[in-house]
Amino acid sequence: MAVRSALRGRGAVRVAHLIEGDQWAGAEVQVAHLLAGLADFGELELVAILFAEGRLAQELRRSGISVSVLNEQDLGRLRVAWGLGQELRRRAVDVLHTHGYKESILGAVMGRWAGVRRYVKTEHGRVEQSRGWVRTKMLFYRWLDHWVARGAMDRVIAVSEDLYRHLTASLPEGRVALIRNGLDPRRIAVTAPPAEIRHQLGIGEHAPLFGSAGRLVPVKGLGYFLEATRILLDELPEARFLIIGDGPLRSDLERQARELGVAQAVQFCGFRADIADVINALDVFVMPSIYEGLPMALLEASVLGKPIVASAVGGIPEVLTSLQGWLVPPGDVPALARACFSALASGREGGWGTPARRANQVAQLAQTMCAETCALYRELAGRNGDAGR
Repeated sequence: MAVRSALRGRGAVRVAHLIEGDQWAGAEVQVAHLLAGLADFGELELVAILFAEGRLAQELRRSGISVSVLNEQDLGRLRVAWGLGQELRRRAVDVLHTHGYKESILGAVMGRWAGVRRYVKTEHGRVEQSRGWVRTKMLFYRWLDHWVARGAMDRVIAVSEDLYRHLTASLPEGRVALIRNGLDPRRIAVTAPPAEIRHQLGIGEHAPLFGSAGRLVPVKGLGYFLEATRILLDELPEARFLIIGDGPLRSDLERQARELGVAQAVQFCGFRADIADVINALDVFVMPSIYEGLPMALLEASVLGKPIVASAVGGIPEVLTSLQGWLVPPGDVPALARACFSALASGREGGWGTPARRANQVAQLAQTMCAETCALYRELAGRNGDAGR
């Protein structure tokens, strides 16, 4: 990082990304790809500030990004806030880019103290469903986050056109920027052949294999996937199903699988560091979400050449039409099952597009994402600090 900074010179735009970093989900994957791509822009000096050590920190370091970890579990909230302010001031940050409501609220407060003049946040998706006290607490945080976006953020990035329309309805004109998610295919490493992964999972090499990947939360619609497995098993009794990832709904989904009588055919894989290898072993990738921004797992499955069945929600139709796939109405279990049958047949007959072409389309999305984000930083840093928005 020191060498890179020296090469950039004193005119570099100093950008800090602030994110929790305790998971490896869509937002973290997007940040990893974004910062790896931005590292090639000579006018930027980048740092990532995380609240937890984890895979994201490791991936960023491998990309040559300077990483500071303010471990919230060790330090507590007050010391984390103080440490964030000191870190931003020490690095003389020009633009603070936040990911998540907590990061945006805390970043806006401590950034002002540290002298940061420009603020960007990425909205990765809409509010996840919750109940009871959790729902009340989240509504308060989201209300506060909204007012931070109105009063402190210079730009709010929407990762899909659907999310862009949603945000422009409630934020001032010109505040929202549309920059779609992208993914660098060169960073998708397959380290084991499908037969080896299937052997590890106890699945036959020729068994039809359907799978989904993501956090086990209501918005992912995985209950509909389980209902569709019942229909699929009636025609394909040898089929098997993977749910890759973890989250608060795991026990509920496992119970649902038992009640549906499909538990013997469904594996809950939990978190997998080798998620690319597991997706690569699938015959069909399924995303039955109720809502999405622009999911990174969808792009990853496309790069790996998988037939894709997904709900026509959020930003999914914006890319799946060009990347090819099967779109279904959210929550429509019969349509989901029919699309899975079609995708399996198409993939096995060799009629499922050209992987190289789809990888190139995803790469173009990544290049555009990085170029437009860098241009946004330049625009903001080039303004007079006292100028209005």
